[in-house]
Formats: sequence, structure tokens, C-alpha cells
Amino acid sequence: KIPQNWKNEKLFEKWEKFKIIRKVVNAAIEIKRSSKEIGSSLEADVEIYLKNDYLKIVKDFDLAENYLRKASEQLIYNSVVQDHFGDVLFEQLRYEEAIEAWERALRGDAESIEPSVIAQKISDARKRMSR
Repeated sequence: KIPQNWKNEKLFEKWEKFKIIRKVVNAAIEIKRSSKEIGSSLEADVEIYLKNDYLKIVKDFDLAENYLRKASEQLIYNSVVQDHFGDVLFEQLRYEEAIEAWERALRGDAESIEPSVIAQKISDARKRMSR
């Protein structure tokens, strides 16, 4: 059972809305993958239009970038932090910075990461940069 002091209805509602956004985007990507227009979801260029209450949720990713940037500067050899930082940068279409973060992840402690997955992320980002 979850302790009462851990419950946060606003945070719960925020994540429920985020999951709706993700579900719709993933469904659209899956259609493109099924029709062989793209091979990987990382190859998809997605544009979404959101109502204000959903837009605020997406804008909160800027906060995530700020916190992860600070963490990545302090935990240079923490592969998980560098991997997540790269993911956020990639989502912001900042491919070169994302590649740098993922390369730090590969040079880091390598705990809880799959090097082949990160190598694929780097490859996909390089493809995006060459478009």
C-alpha cells in the first residue's frame, strides 16, 4: 500500500495525460513502421498539436533537461545519467549534443546500460543529422 504522504494527485494526473500523448504518438509511429515507411521509431519525425493543458506537460521536459544537464556535469562517469540526458536532448532535436552524452555513457561506468542500444541511438541520431 502507498503511504498517504506519497500520494500526489496533480502529479498522477500529469502523468496520465503524458501517457495519453505517448499512446497517440506511438500509435501513429506504429502505422508508419507497419507500412515500412520507417524502420525504427527513432527515424520518425513527429509533429503534434496540443491543447494548452497538454502543452504544459510537454514543456516540462525543459525542466528535465535542466536537471539532467546538472546531473550529467556532476556525474560524468554515470552511464545511466548520460544516457537519459542524451534521450532528452534527442527529443529536443539536439542530435549532436545527444551523441556527445551517449558517447559519455559508453565511456562511463557502464552500469545498467546496454552498449548496443546506445550505439543504435548514436547511429540513429547521426542519420537524423545528415538529413
